[in-house]
Amino acid sequence: MLGNYSIWILGLLGLNIIVFIHELGHFLVARATGITVEVFSIGMGPKLWKKQFKTFEFAISALPLGGYCKMQGETMQNRNSEPAKKGDLYYGHPWRRLLTVMAGAGFNFIFTYLIFVGMSMMDRHEIRMENRIFVPQEQSETALPFLSGDKIIRINGKSIDYFHQIEQHIIVSGGDTLSFDILRDETAITLTKEIRLDSKTGIGIMPFTPYLSNTLQYIYPDSPAEKHGLLAGDTLMAINGERVNDFHDISRILRPYQADEVIELTVLKANHSEPTTLSIPLSNGKLGISVVQEVAVSGDSLFLALGSGAKLFVTTLRDYIRGLHRLITGQLEFKSSLSGPIQTTEIIGEVARSSIKEGSVSIFYLLAILSIIIGFMNLLPIPLLDGGLIVLFLLEMILGNKPLPNGVLKAYQIIGFTIIFGLLALSINSDILHIFNKK
Repeated sequence: MLGNYSIWILGLLGLNIIVFIHELGHFLVARATGITVEVFSIGMGPKLWKKQFKTFEFAISALPLGGYCKMQGETMQNRNSEPAKKGDLYYGHPWRRLLTVMAGAGFNFIFTYLIFVGMSMMDRHEIRMENRIFVPQEQSETALPFLSGDKIIRINGKSIDYFHQIEQHIIVSGGDTLSFDILRDETAITLTKEIRLDSKTGIGIMPFTPYLSNTLQYIYPDSPAEKHGLLAGDTLMAINGERVNDFHDISRILRPYQADEVIELTVLKANHSEPTTLSIPLSNGKLGISVVQEVAVSGDSLFLALGSGAKLFVTTLRDYIRGLHRLITGQLEFKSSLSGPIQTTEIIGEVARSSIKEGSVSIFYLLAILSIIIGFMNLLPIPLLDGGLIVLFLLEMILGNKPLPNGVLKAYQIIGFTIIFGLLALSINSDILHIFNKK
């Protein structure tokens, strides 16, 4: 059995896989362009273990929350006093170091894309619910102009077949106004609605829930329902004489009943015209029925998966950039949206442990998301990050491969340190609040 400590082990392992991929990009492209890599380290700070290879040293360092490739002659201030020699980062044309610095994020993006392609090729099970909606009484005002029973057939012109497609549109559309084509009592209507934005999570708030009918889709093995002959396709008409219109009624009626009480069901069996009555004892207050459909879906071929993976990559990156814009413009709560290294590691560990227990691929999806985030964040034009170096190298190319003055470089680095340490302080503060809030 995996104990709680495994969350941190798995979390650190997952995080360092992403770091390794990023640094591997720098390492391989540096060597391919003739730049000498002196140290390839996973982790920061003092080295716990190291091994010298022919041309470089590989190290595992004490702080397992990052990594680095130390390249020959990488100190910027020495450029104006010492001529660069072969193998130095600043030797030769700027395109060499430009490609090397961009390769870290590039490898993160390739890693994400390959995961998405692999996931697209895997057989999977999907929970499918019809594209009809249910509006709980307490949401009736906020859900307007929608009403229970509406069937959504298109959103912004895109066809809708199942409820999970409705969710996919809404959760990424917080703050936006969407156009809905619906069927209401078989009459076609077009509605528009602004989707409320959750300022803590950055996702759109669902104004309704899926409509769940009173026709059974699945009977759990060894359940009271199976033992008394209920089958998929049967329809529950009443419970103890109280009429049932949908699964929401079933849940409401059964909620007060005790663990082993006997209830009377009026059931219309599949392919029967007259209902029958059954007396069934509950098991821990449950019948053992489900009204949602679980469907086995075959994975895509490699050719189709290449396209599906690209589409998912673009959508994921677009949604992240959009969320970052909302954070910067104040539409999201900064404190709620920022997670430090402790929370990130904990999330990875929890998802990894759940994936191991359930045999799911959710951990790979999470690693893909984090990899694309780390890749994009490193490309931001902030001094000390890869994006900041890219700005410097582009300036050099514009100036004819001439190094910038030391004063400019020092000021640039100070700005970078200030921004990085400010973000680090905020993320650590978020972690501290998270730890104390859990107690």
